Amino acid sequence: MHKSLYPLAPAAIALSVVAQPQEPVVAVDSGFRSRMAIEEVVVRAQRREEDVRDVPIAVSALSGDQLKTLGVSDARELGGIVPGLVVSEGGQGAPVYTLRGVGFTDSSYFATPTTAVYLDEVNLPYSIMSKGAIFDVEQVEVLKGPQGTLFGRSTTGGAINFIANKPSTELAAGATINYGRFDTQDIEAYVSGPIIDSLRYRLAARDIQREEGWQFSNTNKDKSLGEQDRSAYRLALEWEPNETLQLYLVGSRWRDRSDAQAGQPIAVVPQNPYADDENSPLVADSVRRYPYVSQDTEDNRVAEWCTGHPECVRSDGRPMDFQLDETFEQVALQARWHINETLRADFLASHTELVSDDSEIPTGAFNQRHAELGVDVTMTVVDLEARLSGASDDESLRWLVGYHTTPRDEVDEYLHLIMSGNASVVFPAPIIEQSLLVSEYYFSVAELSYESKAPYANVEWQFADTLKLVLGARYTEEERFYSGCSGSKSPLSGMYVLFQSLATQRALEAGTTPETVDVNGCFSVGEAGKVGAYEETLEEDSLSYRAVVDWTPSDDYLLYASYTRGFKSGSFPLFQTSDHAQLESVKQEQVDAYELGAKVDVWERRAHINSALFYYRYRDKQLLSRFNDAVFGPLPALRNAPRSGVKGVELDFTLTPLDGLYLAGAIAYLKTEIKEFEAINNQGENVDLAGQEFNYSPKLSYSLTADYSLPISERFEAGIGIDYQYVDETNSSIEGDPLFAHPDYGITNARIRFGRQTSDWMVTLWGRNIFNEYVVNSVHQGVGDIKYRITGMPQTYGLTLSVKY
Repeated sequence: MHKSLYPLAPAAIALSVVAQPQEPVVAVDSGFRSRMAIEEVVVRAQRREEDVRDVPIAVSALSGDQLKTLGVSDARELGGIVPGLVVSEGGQGAPVYTLRGVGFTDSSYFATPTTAVYLDEVNLPYSIMSKGAIFDVEQVEVLKGPQGTLFGRSTTGGAINFIANKPSTELAAGATINYGRFDTQDIEAYVSGPIIDSLRYRLAARDIQREEGWQFSNTNKDKSLGEQDRSAYRLALEWEPNETLQLYLVGSRWRDRSDAQAGQPIAVVPQNPYADDENSPLVADSVRRYPYVSQDTEDNRVAEWCTGHPECVRSDGRPMDFQLDETFEQVALQARWHINETLRADFLASHTELVSDDSEIPTGAFNQRHAELGVDVTMTVVDLEARLSGASDDESLRWLVGYHTTPRDEVDEYLHLIMSGNASVVFPAPIIEQSLLVSEYYFSVAELSYESKAPYANVEWQFADTLKLVLGARYTEEERFYSGCSGSKSPLSGMYVLFQSLATQRALEAGTTPETVDVNGCFSVGEAGKVGAYEETLEEDSLSYRAVVDWTPSDDYLLYASYTRGFKSGSFPLFQTSDHAQLESVKQEQVDAYELGAKVDVWERRAHINSALFYYRYRDKQLLSRFNDAVFGPLPALRNAPRSGVKGVELDFTLTPLDGLYLAGAIAYLKTEIKEFEAINNQGENVDLAGQEFNYSPKLSYSLTADYSLPISERFEAGIGIDYQYVDETNSSIEGDPLFAHPDYGITNARIRFGRQTSDWMVTLWGRNIFNEYVVNSVHQGVGDIKYRITGMPQTYGLTLSVKY
């Protein structure tokens, strides 16, 4: 058990303020710098370019070179690298971002995140859209705390903003070629330059192919899964027709046809509410006798999926291949007009689409067909934003007003539930393991449409030489329409008889006439015997605001105190359900965040220290709980926890004590607590969760990095680097179920390199998770009887060649 670090928070901030050595470190004349070192970090956290040292917000910024060095290939791999950020897998392949304990663990593609992801300030409104590979990136900024006043849609956790490299004024080109374990080939390239003096372009692409699966079957080690087939492209055009107008047009596309990750089966827990335990006759013999992976395993690679069995087929007889087929496309336009020296207008417009074309996910975690998913999704989003910003002549007053709207946001999601007679919820017949309800193929369907409009404003007033006040606010109106239900793909399914009986029972209790179940449609049942799709319109409004006072007693010190109120809008789920009550919306959540922070430079700016102390007061936190379904048992459902809270402390530093040597470290300590929430646990029991910690919220996380570059001649250099990331234990379930536990882990990565000092070329030998540490990212159970883990990658290693022109 770790002792609480929270009482040390005031000392951490004080340390960052007073840390000043008696004698400065003497610089070496060569001026040679580590590849990881950055002289100045410019961020856009306040919608303009500023030195990160001058921004009164907790920001973690990583350059494109640092991301490559650390082996970050997409946004999901930022977890652990940024302390306090946890990235998990939602169950259908969509990532879930939890920052400072603030997250939303819905599994559907259209779950709205608490931490938003942006590409050049253009919002990716659904987390599934952030799966694309990171490539040709200038830097990434992780903004911590509610971001409701300046960025897109309001969020309660924070924002992740990727800044792409822009077109260059001179011809430039480069490529990075990786070859690694499991026959992985990763190639990234770009070319950039002028077309005419006022028009420039940049074309970048990345292709990742893994020819060998990294997972193997628990019951047949000759079977593998985990091949990768990912590609991404971006074309950017930058046009300056005159000195006052800039236009930036970018088109992006990625496609993922990789294998879906299989789960690691650790236990059988019957989903049927009439089955008490695994010894119930409703639990199929094949499921009961399966050799489950030990819960104490340390093997990331062992998993299970339907492979080699004659029943591993879809309803139309097609064999299941558990391959994704996801495509993302976005076109964005940014226009900037410098009206005069102090007045500027900006306009952003984007059109975004994501399609999942029958992606297959092995959610059964079993070597026979059990409870698998096929996913068809179409998402279309149009975002518009305009803002006007200016400053007084002496720049003591800066202001910004803007308007953001989403006139179109439409999602259609269709889940193919590929069941089998060995699943208890379909009432398997003994011995033959065939469903007594005849059908084993079901579906869940949902349609969602969304509109929003939000005016906002921000003012910065330097009211004294060392004191500045920042005030910002955003008013948002949102409307969501939802329609969803579940049904069977067979008109002869006994489920229809069962649900007709349930509808009749409810109608008799309410004194109404029951509706008739359509054998070619949905069988979900609502109040008073209503049958079919559940429909609801959710209208909400919110006022987000932020107040900050910062004090800069010198150029090397910034101290700030802030209060922020942020909101995350309400949401609807998509689950396999028999009851409309499971599909009801959750209302918007509210976070009041209080923060004290300090940013300090010491040792002639060779060392930089950031610290933050924060407290969140949470209202109506959106949680993935359970609903006692009359047919399927305790199934996932979204619920609001009336009151909860978060408090924590963060400290990070960068240090270059010697030329060529770069040291960095960061630590985050969280204490989360549900203060009021009555829910249903995974066993279908009513529980009071007051006093329980949040899920996906490790108390302690930290990272350490050391990198050394050494010139070995006037032309060449060598380098070595190592980094370590530690994440404390946590749990996937809000009730802290031991079967859903994540053990703590520490990952070590290392690299050595050799190349030209001018970066014309560089060769790097690298290893990631070199000690093969066991990592649990999430634990799940859907409508099947098997609880399974989604694990992290095992030890990998490889060689990288980078060239630039």
